[in-house]
Amino acid sequence: MRDILICLDGSAISKQAIPYALAIAHAFKANITLLHVLEYSDNNIKTPVDPFLWALQKQEIEIYLDDIMSNFPANTNIVTSHIVEGKAAEEISHWIKKHPVDLVVLCSHGANGYSQWPLASNSQKLLFGSKVSTLLVPAKEHQYHQEQPLHCKKILVPLDGSVWAESVLPVALSIAKEQQAEILLAHVIPESGLTHIMPFNNDEIALENSIQRHNEKVAANYLEQVRKQLSSLTTLDISSILIPKHGVCDELLQVVAQDDIDMVIMNAHGRSARAGRYHGNIAMDFLANTKVPVLLVRGITPQDDLLRPGNTYQSELEGRYPQRAY
Repeated sequence: MRDILICLDGSAISKQAIPYALAIAHAFKANITLLHVLEYSDNNIKTPVDPFLWALQKQEIEIYLDDIMSNFPANTNIVTSHIVEGKAAEEISHWIKKHPVDLVVLCSHGANGYSQWPLASNSQKLLFGSKVSTLLVPAKEHQYHQEQPLHCKKILVPLDGSVWAESVLPVALSIAKEQQAEILLAHVIPESGLTHIMPFNNDEIALENSIQRHNEKVAANYLEQVRKQLSSLTTLDISSILIPKHGVCDELLQVVAQDDIDMVIMNAHGRSARAGRYHGNIAMDFLANTKVPVLLVRGITPQDDLLRPGNTYQSELEGRYPQRAY
């Protein structure tokens, strides 16, 4: 992550994402770009824009961005700011396509304030329609103070056994080192998945129990192997949790709440990845319901030719963690 784009709409709420962006920028010595879209409203499209008011709005945003930049720590890498004009989601997407951007940082809400929806419309468009890794920071009802640095105590990394899920481990390790945070590895054990219409007989119950014990044993061995490999690379605390239930998103959200998680780092895809999709269903569901910042990594994206029906992703066969992750 060499170039980080922070999207700001001129509000104090949107600035809540800055400490998280700074933490990641310091971990990777990345450049930071502050981007604001001086947005046309629907009325502006139909009626002429007052040039004086438009210039005044632009001047206010320039002061807003300059103030943010002046408060960045001295050890921050290159920081620049830009103002573009148009519709917010469209202009930001256009910027991403035309410039080197490795991570987009968004706040869930902005100038329009809080609403009954978990995401503002522009955040939702960018989050679910982008191919670039994204950090989503849920807006909170407290005043923003840029001079207060971020301190994450615990980072959650969900793993499903796929190389896509594991590919976030180097990212998580770098951020955890920067923050001196504990890493919690989580794996939700899948259900046996036996089809039944009538109540199970004794043989079917025994089969289901046998499959469940197998899943638990394999999951425990897998998670312990990953934990040991990570622990050999750092002095940070690396712990793991097995979740022997169904409903992956609900279970992960419960872990976030119960274990006081400060940040979640996950891949946009997992074992059930499908070609042509920017993210999986679990990632989308989790982002729509989370109360903590989520770094959604899209660094390793499934290719269409590798995910045709009946094909197995070759890297799944060629290597497991840590060969693929490091």
